[in-house]
Amino acid sequence: PAGPLTGPPRRDLPHGPVLGWTQGHGVSRGDRAARSLRMTMEVRARRVLQLWAPLLCWAMLARGDIDGMIGYHAEGLDLPAGALIAREAGVDIRGFDGRPFEASAEGPPEDRSFVAAPPALVGGLLDLVAEARRLAPALPPV
Repeated sequence: PAGPLTGPPRRDLPHGPVLGWTQGHGVSRGDRAARSLRMTMEVRARRVLQLWAPLLCWAMLARGDIDGMIGYHAEGLDLPAGALIAREAGVDIRGFDGRPFEASAEGPPEDRSFVAAPPALVGGLLDLVAEARRLAPALPPV
């Protein structure tokens, strides 16, 4: 069929969203920003999936199986293809600073941190990142 992909209608999220999480291979276990993001996600989300298969998370987001995705210093290998799939389904992808996100395999890992969700949910994910930033000032400044 021609035209954009469309996931199922968004459901009410009384217990928080189901989120996918990905981080780059170079992120250490002791990275304060990553730890703060994961902790904040665990508190605010109903469930956090860390599948270590980012393209699968992108596809799940495009289908509507999960509500959003957060990437921290994401690996560039799957990023452009995953972002394309999600955008075709109407997903909005933003950098941690709220600006439109350029999904590129190039550049430093610091340029590959993002939130992705249907437009109605992106603001909540950006708020989550801001909350994590307050807890761990090591997050990249906006």
